[in-house]
Amino acid sequence: AVGTVAAPRRTGRSRLADETRSVLGAAVATLAVVTVAVWVIRGIDIAAGDHPLGFILVHVVLAVVSIGLAGAAARSVLGLRPDRDDSVERSEPGRSPVG
Repeated sequence: AVGTVAAPRRTGRSRLADETRSVLGAAVATLAVVTVAVWVIRGIDIAAGDHPLGFILVHVVLAVVSIGLAGAAARSVLGLRPDRDDSVERSEPGRSPVG
């Protein structure tokens, strides 16, 4: 039988990749916070102003969508997942869990 030599697996990311991910994650999280703050301030201003109901409703929808997307973006870069159950053992992609 002919033996095969397995190539060494790269188990970790490079330090530069981790630092870049960290900086980008912080930037996305910061922009998400700014988005929420802007919409809260503008939402109060729009609701308190002399605007037609349609204008107010459109901006409420825009605010809700923007805040939802900002939250989703922040969760994705920060690794926060509401459906994540830490009690369940996770395996690497392509590998079956041991047990």
